[in-house]
Amino acid sequence: MLYRSSDTLESGPYLYRSCDLAWQTFFACIGILGATRPFKAEIHLDALIACLASLASLTAPPGSTTSFMGFFTLPLSTLPYLLIFVGLLTGGPSGAGIAVAGVVVGFVWFHLIWKGFGEKSTFGNTHAPGALAEYGRAPGWLRDLFGERRQPTNGGGLKKGGNIGRAVKLNVGAAGGCCKSSAAALCG
Repeated sequence: MLYRSSDTLESGPYLYRSCDLAWQTFFACIGILGATRPFKAEIHLDALIACLASLASLTAPPGSTTSFMGFFTLPLSTLPYLLIFVGLLTGGPSGAGIAVAGVVVGFVWFHLIWKGFGEKSTFGNTHAPGALAEYGRAPGWLRDLFGERRQPTNGGGLKKGGNIGRAVKLNVGAAGGCCKSSAAALCG
């Protein structure tokens, strides 16, 4: 779940902006530490997964679906609630509280960086960025460390002219794949 949520974010709204995602995740982790303190949590992985799943579901295009461990397909917007339920099953009320703390941090992250509170939630239209959108950009030293160039944004991290939820086509094993190219020697 951690990989799928972070991959969804990095290949979607944070495309070409890995430094911004890492920078904002650092502050989200600090928020998770504070939000889970009343539960005396020793491991914060469930809260981090719930936080990233919450952000991924809020930035996904309407109608997006996900498969929960291959058992069933559900709308992506319901994944944070399912993670809270799983937390309740695995850790009791404390486990559910830890998951709720992660979802709340993800919700606050979305509204502080991506969309101002009270704005209409349609991604097709331009909306005002969150109050801390400019502070959500990674500093120069982190960009230099990762070797990433500064990209223009429209607020939350999406580059100008970008598209949330853009489809990706992979040509794996089909005719005209990598083995038909000049790299045939590498493919065997």
